[in-house]
Amino acid sequence: MEESLVDDFGMTAFHVCFSTIGGPRNALLQVLLLDNNRYPYNALLGWKDANDKLAMDYLVFNWTPENKILLQMTLQSWM
Repeated sequence: MEESLVDDFGMTAFHVCFSTIGGPRNALLQVLLLDNNRYPYNALLGWKDANDKLAMDYLVFNWTPENKILLQMTLQSWM
């Protein structure tokens, strides 16, 4: 994994996006999913952080009704 795509805690931009409660995450997720060459989501979504968690684990753990849209966007791009 390219070092610039992972922080000191092993978190990718997807981990941060999904672990943040509130805020304009739809726009951020659209940017991340838009450019698979810059942010290779197939690899990044499968990356485990220092807590042995996938980005999707944070999305489900912090579940809100609004997260349904994030989940749909991610699954449509990932599949």
